[in-house]
Amino acid sequence: MQEFDKPCLFTYNDLASLELTEDRTVKNQWEPAYRVARGWLQASDELMLREVITAGDSHMEGGLDFHGWGVAPSQAFLKVVGDCLSDRLLRVNKTAMKVWHEATQKPFSPREIPLTRVQQMSVERALDFCQKLGFQIRGAYPIKFVESLGEGGLGLAKDETIFIAEAVLNMGGTKQLASTLIEEYIHLRHGWKDMTRELQNFLFDKLVSVGEELVGEPL
Repeated sequence: MQEFDKPCLFTYNDLASLELTEDRTVKNQWEPAYRVARGWLQASDELMLREVITAGDSHMEGGLDFHGWGVAPSQAFLKVVGDCLSDRLLRVNKTAMKVWHEATQKPFSPREIPLTRVQQMSVERALDFCQKLGFQIRGAYPIKFVESLGEGGLGLAKDETIFIAEAVLNMGGTKQLASTLIEEYIHLRHGWKDMTRELQNFLFDKLVSVGEELVGEPL
């Protein structure tokens, strides 16, 4: 029996053999989640797939990695992901999106929005601020402002492009905009994913460097 760190939407019963340690725990901790993800990749129940593809961070399924396992997705999986992507109010698992794009060869194209004069001013201020911090975002990658990136989605780094949701512009000021631009820029520039040790170390090192500049001398 495997206990996950977060509650599951469903109960899973995998009858295949699984290598254990001497104390009867799973030897490879990544394997149970891999088996669950592989099972959903080949699933045919569209209603259940929709729940899994749009699962939030509070459930185990919300953190499943569907990409890179060498398993061909079912037609039902591809259909559900495509349907969910067309619904701008839904949050879709990013690795499921990647599987869908590679399998269908369809480009990622959320609906872009025109910026008002005030919004454009906020963008320029945010980019100026990022540059002062040492992030040369302006001109490094295309930046597209889109209607939505799904529930809770503020930014996305994909296809060598930074996508920013309209919701960021409506939060007021440039602070959220600047932080979203920096985050997605780092994803593209270095390839680091959210909540990784590499990203954490980089941000703390950058914070210390900014502090040195403010103090006027190195540590």
